[in-house]
Amino acid sequence: MKEQVFTTFMSFLSNIQYYHWQTASHSRHEASGELYEEMVGKIDEFMEIFIAKYGKLSSKTFSLEVNALTSKTVFTYLNKMLKFLNHLGAELNPEHDSDLLNIKDEMKGLISRTIYKFRQYG
Repeated sequence: MKEQVFTTFMSFLSNIQYYHWQTASHSRHEASGELYEEMVGKIDEFMEIFIAKYGKLSSKTFSLEVNALTSKTVFTYLNKMLKFLNHLGAELNPEHDSDLLNIKDEMKGLISRTIYKFRQYG
């Protein structure tokens, strides 16, 4: 599970950064930039606590998936990440991992806010 969490988070950051650079919409450029910057901090915080609790990653190499998201596929991608975070939440123990669950919920809020901004401001 550790490696999947790591690769999913790193792929997410790469995809959002790439979208940020490629979008032709100024409002989406701004919103995706905000999402990237805020998610970097949340992912760093999550992974530091996660590794402290469950140990370092054992793999030495990782493959990341980076796709050229479009104005339409970005919604599918963001919703896919929300589903991943929901699944991750189901894997964590509420009594032992309330700190991780809180950060996970904050990440979901950032993604949901970005979806709102994309829909509202084009």
